[in-house]
Formats: sequence, C-alpha cells, structure tokens
Amino acid sequence: MKAKVLTKRDLVEWVDEQPFSITLTILFGGERLYHCDEAVGVVVKGKIVAVASIAPHGEGTGTPTIVGLYTIPEHRRAGYGAVAFQAAIKRCRQRAFEKVRVDVTSGYVTRMIAKLPAADLAYLRIHDSGSVMDLFN
Repeated sequence: MKAKVLTKRDLVEWVDEQPFSITLTILFGGERLYHCDEAVGVVVKGKIVAVASIAPHGEGTGTPTIVGLYTIPEHRRAGYGAVAFQAAIKRCRQRAFEKVRVDVTSGYVTRMIAKLPAADLAYLRIHDSGSVMDLFN
C-alpha cells in the first residue's frame, strides 16, 4: 500500500470509473470536484482504493480544504481512508497551506480525527456537520 498524489485529471478519471454511488456523487459531484486541483490516492495492488481530494481555495471559503474522502466499498474498514486522509494532510503541508479546513460529515471521520496527533489536530480547522453521510453507507 502506498499513497500517491493524483492530478485533477487523475481524480476525475478515477471518479468516472467508479460505479454509481450516492456517497461518491455527494463527495465528488459538480462544484465539489470543480474546486479540487489534486488528491491523494491510496494504491493497493495497483488499484486506487481510497481518495482524499484537496481544494486549495476551498469551496468558496478561500480556505484550503480537504473536500472529499472516499474508500471504495470492498476496501472499507481496512484503514485506507485514514491513510488517504493523513497523506492529504501531509500534502497540504508540502503545499505550504497555513491551515486546512475539514467539513466532517461522518462518524468514521470523527473517529479518525480523534486519533490524529496533536500537531495534525492543530493544523486542521474542523467543522463538524454531524454524521449525515452515515445514512448512505
């Protein structure tokens, strides 16, 4: 397993290759994908199994944002989402973003954030919107 930076084109192609999913559509549909310029993907056996997308100017907020975090269903509960999320945080630091916004919409992400080191927690602007995405999984 390794994490790799995906260009916007790579991200769009990956999203287009996935079977229809309400969750995927919400996380990467329309304007949400438009604002992203890259992502971090987790590769297992040559296949991207999890993605965390990055919008350098947010979704109209002007604040760099990790917009979408998605793991394909057959690879969930194996920690790949956490690897993608942590790699996205690292990538945002490499890009010299001062702080990064994360809009939390699932209990899984809430639990993942709780396990982050203090330095990563201090780097994030966490906006907890509840666990609405859990309804779709």
